[in-house]
Amino acid sequence: MPQKRVSLRPLNKRVTLKVAARPLALSDKAVLLHEDGYQPVLYLPISDIPDGLLIPSDTRTHCPHKGDARYFDLRLENATIKDAAWNYPVPIPGMEPLASLVAFYRDKLDAHKISLVEEVNGE
Repeated sequence: MPQKRVSLRPLNKRVTLKVAARPLALSDKAVLLHEDGYQPVLYLPISDIPDGLLIPSDTRTHCPHKGDARYFDLRLENATIKDAAWNYPVPIPGMEPLASLVAFYRDKLDAHKISLVEEVNGE
């Protein structure tokens, strides 16, 4: 069976995580992960997510191409979104940058009127 290709590249755009018009998090260091057979996934540095927004959940999964994932609930003022985000704290060799990044399920964000807005840096 051919090996699946996974690659990371800087997005070179500012990304804002927003609820309605209110920014929750802002990053100029977003990364796009490309994996054969899947849509690209946007990752943000965990350090760009404010404390208290992501609450570790008990959910864990394994990806043979990235490693063991842990999940986070997203805590908002009026709701908590179960398993809205994930990261790979100890990724497999070659995917080490994922250890400091977190991704969000777009469908879970959309259901709660949360958006990840991308803009060209400096604009």
